[in-house]
Amino acid sequence: MSFGSVLPHLKTFTNNWLFRRITLQTLCIGGIQLLTILFLSIYTDILHVSSVWTACIVTATYTISQWLFWYVFVRFIARVHPYLYPFFAFTISGMFVLGAAYFIPGFSVSTFLDSITVVCILTITSTIAAVIFGMDDDSWFAFNVTHAIVKRYGKTKKTDKPGFIFLEIDGLSYDILNKALAEGYMPTLQAWLDKSHNLIRWETDLSSQTAAMQAGILQGNNTDVPAYHWYDRITKHIVNSANPMDAMKAEARLTNHHGLLEQGGTSRGNMFSGDADESLFTFSTLFDKQRSVSPAFYLFLLNPYIASRIITKLFLEIIFEIKDGIKQWLFDRRPCNISRGFPYPLIRGFMNSLLPELVTYIGSIDIFRGIPATYLLYPGYDDLAHFSGIDRKDSLKALASCDAWFSKIARMAEQAPRPYFITVLSDHGQSEGVYFNKKYGIGLKELVESLLVQHINVYATLESNEQSYLINLVLTETARHHLKTSTFLKKSLESVRDPKHGYINVTPKLAIKDVKNTVNQKDADLIVLATGCLGLIYAGKRNTQMMYEQIETLFPGFLQGLANHDGIGFVLVHSQKKGGIVIGKQGIYYLKTGKVEGVNPLLPYGKNAARHLKKHHAYANAPDILINSSYDPVSGNISGFEKQVGHHGGLGGYQTRPFLLYPKELPVKKDIVGAVELYSVLHSWRKKYQQ
Repeated sequence: MSFGSVLPHLKTFTNNWLFRRITLQTLCIGGIQLLTILFLSIYTDILHVSSVWTACIVTATYTISQWLFWYVFVRFIARVHPYLYPFFAFTISGMFVLGAAYFIPGFSVSTFLDSITVVCILTITSTIAAVIFGMDDDSWFAFNVTHAIVKRYGKTKKTDKPGFIFLEIDGLSYDILNKALAEGYMPTLQAWLDKSHNLIRWETDLSSQTAAMQAGILQGNNTDVPAYHWYDRITKHIVNSANPMDAMKAEARLTNHHGLLEQGGTSRGNMFSGDADESLFTFSTLFDKQRSVSPAFYLFLLNPYIASRIITKLFLEIIFEIKDGIKQWLFDRRPCNISRGFPYPLIRGFMNSLLPELVTYIGSIDIFRGIPATYLLYPGYDDLAHFSGIDRKDSLKALASCDAWFSKIARMAEQAPRPYFITVLSDHGQSEGVYFNKKYGIGLKELVESLLVQHINVYATLESNEQSYLINLVLTETARHHLKTSTFLKKSLESVRDPKHGYINVTPKLAIKDVKNTVNQKDADLIVLATGCLGLIYAGKRNTQMMYEQIETLFPGFLQGLANHDGIGFVLVHSQKKGGIVIGKQGIYYLKTGKVEGVNPLLPYGKNAARHLKKHHAYANAPDILINSSYDPVSGNISGFEKQVGHHGGLGGYQTRPFLLYPKELPVKKDIVGAVELYSVLHSWRKKYQQ
């Protein structure tokens, strides 16, 4: 082959964005590694270089050795059992360093263990530099290692039929998205909007939280999911959406086997599976032994390159949280959450670093395999907004991280065996305000007890602790496989591991402190629950819903007392004679007839408030008394019953206004009200393009 025939191919390669990106990143990382080597030489005994020039030669040699290592990894190591990956990664890299000490004059390493230490330190410093300077530190790995492994082992088939990538940013409202776009936090999404995508707002059902919304979006049905956790009158059990057993039963009840991800789709990090063939970190399928996980999960767990990078980013995120928490406590006059102390930095590290990295990596494998539809959930913003605020700088930085992951996914989609439509959406938004206890000096449980004319047993749980349950999910998913990592986890967490199902439950250690209960749930006359700014009261010993007339007889003045409180916007109960009654401070709204007496209590909550309440009120497990916090439409403030700054779950403000950012060529109806309507839109795309 002549040089003239090679030249056009060489020009094409060097003009490729990936080549330019890798070249720039190699130079930047090389500079960091050079400084690290000089530092180690001056201040430690593990290596020595005689001059800066020698350090430059060592840095260049190490960089080339890493490229050679990954070439060997693709060609050979990927063929062997995953147990051997750590051995090859650390041993071969250490041997490269030790060998360089024999051949490069002026460079020495004392022992083989020191050479491995050098490799670990260089990997960590490179990762820190990549995080700080916003570099994409795994572009080369993703395309030249991951892609090659998929080509070697994955069952891919090229097709012109487009696939669908659904990227969900948990808890991001249409309004805050526009703020993030305007302030430059999300350049990737802005570029898509400028060229190829449209952005619209849709409206949630009641309640506006992940369990109900993902049930609607993924399963096409969210009937009888009244809150994040609710009381089942028949089983006398408090259903928790984040309990995998409860989620599995809920999906079995909700599905018609035509979910959004049917026929070959994958679910990554979600509450429900959407009837996907493969699901990972999905609550509803954790205990489903028949379902497939992902061929890439083993590679992720045992690949030391990825593990060291993730661990480093995890600790950096913990440091960022400590810094942000102190800064907010000292200087910010807006609402601050007292629960931002320990263990929240650990939770933030998990939610904003480890889990999104896992989801992105597994999602990239799905894309390279040509999966027809995948749904990836990114929970970091929702988590930070709860504890920091919906538009504070650290929350917006979480959106910048999402934007970077989405950019990476889009680049990977360009290399996939099929074209892909990429859609970004949220399941709900968040509204902000000082939480109920802090603003009014009394919690919901205490308020209920203070309004009762006689003493009765009240049991309450007011914290969802969603973050803790996500950690349980990932730990359990990891520990269930027959790997060394799994064995280590099982032994380390034996005290919190259920021997029957293998479920690892660290929630009691990580959960936000809940209310103090002096009675057991089974002995309670009233059960008080909360999902954000939505309160639910059940008569614990009844099998049917308690009527308005019965409540007034047993607890005279109780309902109006609740409605009159400054922190309560309205109370919904069922009348045997008049159907659903919405009680406010100065008026009543009748759901059945639309009649209003006095001032309509639903006025601040939007034109569809009555529609949402009618649907919710018809649920079999709708509460005896439904409570929604008071909402100020001028300031946008609302108080939640959980100890958080950002709230959702009820009606009022940004929490009911999520977004849909979609390719322009896909058809979308103008006004989407409810998650099931959104499912219909998304599912119709798959039917149109993949049948």
